[in-house]
Amino acid sequence: MKKLFLLSILFIAVSYIQAQTTDRQKIKAEVVSMPVSDQPRIYCQLAELYAKDSTDQAIKFANLAYTLTKKTPQNEYHPYALSHMGSLYFKVGKFDEASDAYQDEVEVREKYFKDSVALILAYFNLGMVYEKLDKERSASGSFEKSLALSVKSGNKQFLLRNYEALFNVNYSRGKYKSAFDFFKEYVKIKDSTFQLAQKDLIVLTQQFSQVKSKVEKQEMLLVDKDNQIEQKDKQINLKDSTLTTVKAQNEELEVMTQVQSEEIKELNYQKAYQDEVIKGQRLQNTFLLFGVLFVIGIGLLVYRQSVVRKRLNNELAERNSALEQANAEIEAQRDQLQDSFKIIEDKNKNITDSIRYAMRIQQAALPGDKNLAAIIPNHYIYYKPRDIVSGDFYWVKQMGDLIMLVAADCTGHGVPGAFVSMLGISLLNEISHTTEKITASEILQNMRSRVKTSLKQTGKANEQKDGMDMVLVIINKTTNQLQYAGANNPLVIARKGELTAFKPTKNPIGIYAVEKPFDEQIFQLIPGDILYMYSDGIVDQFGGPKGEKFKTSRLKELIETASLKSMKEQEEIFTHTFDDWKDGHDQLDDMLFVAVQIN
Repeated sequence: MKKLFLLSILFIAVSYIQAQTTDRQKIKAEVVSMPVSDQPRIYCQLAELYAKDSTDQAIKFANLAYTLTKKTPQNEYHPYALSHMGSLYFKVGKFDEASDAYQDEVEVREKYFKDSVALILAYFNLGMVYEKLDKERSASGSFEKSLALSVKSGNKQFLLRNYEALFNVNYSRGKYKSAFDFFKEYVKIKDSTFQLAQKDLIVLTQQFSQVKSKVEKQEMLLVDKDNQIEQKDKQINLKDSTLTTVKAQNEELEVMTQVQSEEIKELNYQKAYQDEVIKGQRLQNTFLLFGVLFVIGIGLLVYRQSVVRKRLNNELAERNSALEQANAEIEAQRDQLQDSFKIIEDKNKNITDSIRYAMRIQQAALPGDKNLAAIIPNHYIYYKPRDIVSGDFYWVKQMGDLIMLVAADCTGHGVPGAFVSMLGISLLNEISHTTEKITASEILQNMRSRVKTSLKQTGKANEQKDGMDMVLVIINKTTNQLQYAGANNPLVIARKGELTAFKPTKNPIGIYAVEKPFDEQIFQLIPGDILYMYSDGIVDQFGGPKGEKFKTSRLKELIETASLKSMKEQEEIFTHTFDDWKDGHDQLDDMLFVAVQIN
C-alpha cells in the first residue's frame, strides 16, 4: 500500500513537469504559425511561464515582445512586456534596468491606456525600485502618484500598500510629520477593512507612539524656524510698506497736479469770458449816458476778479509748497532706497567674488593638466560645476609603479558640496602619504572612518549625513593589474567596443544606516583598454527633445560607440553630446565624466 502511494505521487509530479514542458513547447510552436501581430502575446506568455525557473529565458522572451511592439506602443502587450522586464530585472537585482523598464511602462500607460489598476501597480513597482537604488525622493514621488490613483479608483488594497510604503520612505528621510500622517491613514484603512487583531493593534499602537514622539520633536524645530521666518517677513513687509507709501504719495501728487491744471484751465476760461463781458459793457457804455453805473460795474467786476485771483494765488502757493515738500520727502526716500539697493548689490558682489575665489582654490587642489598628462597621457575629463564651485572632484597620484585615480560625487553642490570635496581631497592626500600597503577597499574604509570623525557623525536622529560617492582604482604600471572599489558609483571598462561594468558597494563614504565593507575587484588590463568613471549628475540630467533623463542605458550605448574612436574624437563626441542634451534645460547637479586609456 505504501509503495502504491509513493508511485502515485511520482506519477503526478512527472505529469505536472510534462504538462509544463508541453505548454511551453506548444506556445513556441504557435509562434511559428501565427502572424507577427499576434506574436507579442505568445512571447509574453512564454516569459510568464519561464519566470519561475529560468529568469534568463523569461527576460529573453519579454525582450522579444518588447522589440516587436516598440514601434507601436499603443499595442496592449507593449506595456505588459515592459512590466515583465521590470519585475524580472528586479528579481535578479538589476535595479537600473528595472528602473528604465518601469519608467517606460508608466509613460506608455499614461499616454495610451489610462488603465487605473495597471498604472497604480506600475507606479508602485517604480517606487520599490527607487528604494533599492537609494533614491528616496523619487520613490516618494512614485508612491504618491500610485496613492492618488488608488484614492480615485477606491482600491483599498493598494491604498494600504502605498500608505505603508510612504510611511517607510518618509520615516527613513527624517520627515516624521509626513510619515505620521501616512501612518494614521494606514491604520485607519487596515482597521476598518481588515479588522486588526489585538496583537497587531498593540504593535501599531507602539509604532504610533514612537512616530508621534518624533513628529512632536520635529514640529518644535519647525516652530523655531517659523519664528525666524516671521521676523524676516516683518522686515520685508516694512520695506514693502515704505515702497507702497512712496508710490501712493507719487500717485496723490499726480492727482493734485492734474486737479490744479484743470482749475487753471477753468480760471483762464473764466478770465476770457470776463474779458468778453467787459468789452461788451464798454461798447454799451459809449452809447449810454449812465457813465457812473458803468464805472461802478467795472469797479465791482475788477474787485471781484481781484479777490478771486488773490484766493486762487494763495491756494496755488500753498499747493506748490506742499508739492515741494512732498518732492523733497520722495527724493530723500529714493536716496535711502538707492543706498539700500547699493548695499545689497555690494553684498551680492562680495559673496559672488568670495565664491569665485573659492573656485580658484578648489581648482588649485585638483590635479593640473601637466600633472595629469605626465601620469596618464591619454585621458579626457568633462567637469561642469552647477554653481561656480563643485561637489564633484577628481584626483590622481603616482606612487612608484602604482597609479591611484579617483572620481567622486559629494553630497550637495555649490559651496556646501565644495567644502566636502576639499575634505575628500585632503583625506586622500593624507591617506596616500601614511599608508604603506595600499588596497582600494582599505582606502575607502579608511576614508569612511575619517569622514565620520571629521564631520562628527554618530548616527543620531536629525544629524547631518553628508558624505560622498566614489570610484577608486589602483593601476600597477608594471603588471597592468587593476584594483577597483566603489562607493555607490560604478566603473565601466571598454575593450575593443565591448563593455565590462563593475558594480559598486551600495554604501556612501560617510554615516549610513547599514554599513557594509567595501568590495574589491581585480581586473587584468591590456593596452588599449579604456576606463570610464562618472557622477550621477550625468545620467540624471534632463534634456533632449522630450525633456527626459539621460539615463544609464543611454550613457552605456554612447560609450560603446565612442570607445572605438581616438581619445581626441571621444572628447569631441562626449562634450557635444552632454552640452547638446542639457541645452535649454537647467543643470540639476554637478557633472563629472572621466575617460582614461591604458598605454
